[in-house]
Amino acid sequence: MYKYIKKLIRNIIDYFFYPYLKVKELPSVRPSIKSIYYFINQLGKNKPVGLTRVASVAYHEVPFAEIKVKTSRNDLQKRIELISNNFEFNNKVGIDIGCAIGGVTFSLQKMGAKMIGIERDLPAFNVATEIEAYFKTGANFIHSSISPSLLEEVLKKFNHKEFDFTIWLSSFNWVLGDLGEESTKDLINSLSQKSTYLICDSAIGGKGQKFLTQSKIESNEDFVNFIEDNSQYKLEKVLGKYDSWYNRDLFLFKRVTN
Repeated sequence: MYKYIKKLIRNIIDYFFYPYLKVKELPSVRPSIKSIYYFINQLGKNKPVGLTRVASVAYHEVPFAEIKVKTSRNDLQKRIELISNNFEFNNKVGIDIGCAIGGVTFSLQKMGAKMIGIERDLPAFNVATEIEAYFKTGANFIHSSISPSLLEEVLKKFNHKEFDFTIWLSSFNWVLGDLGEESTKDLINSLSQKSTYLICDSAIGGKGQKFLTQSKIESNEDFVNFIEDNSQYKLEKVLGKYDSWYNRDLFLFKRVTN
């Protein structure tokens, strides 16, 4: 009974503190803040893996003060600072694998990068594209799972010879679970041929750890070895650590060819 009352009180508070929860129908005026809120309320309906499965809750923030929503994690600014303090994004072409609603994609686009976000969950993709339609940052989004063939398709679609960098944060575990070890190795190798830099975290810990364990990835060091052993990437720098998020290290890899 106590848990039910506590949940009820929390829901009532959220309803008044987060106006977006009231937007249940798609507004006739699009794009708009209300239409963005409508699509945020569709999040979780496909029950995707990870924290994107929570109904009406975004995985992370977006860099727009006008959008106020509940999120599963609230460290977007810290992640962006760790990355941007160690890499120059202006005029660089990048992809964001598993971009969710586009928090990192939009942040780097605003720093001058030419970003392409890739997201397989349709509700999250719809939020990202509606945000882009409203704010017009110039970022692009693709609704798809990641694969070597998709990398080639994206390069051709946007008329790029290669990517300057790839962002891959907190979804390596889920990709490994979906593709399996051998196909993931193929993906990493293909990525290293098409993207000069890889900026990623180890994705260790949490519910997705079981997929990493199957490939003998139990630590940040194991993750580095997996990347280096199966691609042309070599570790250039450890950018920092997510102390409050399974102690995952954030890495910068660079393609090295003999």
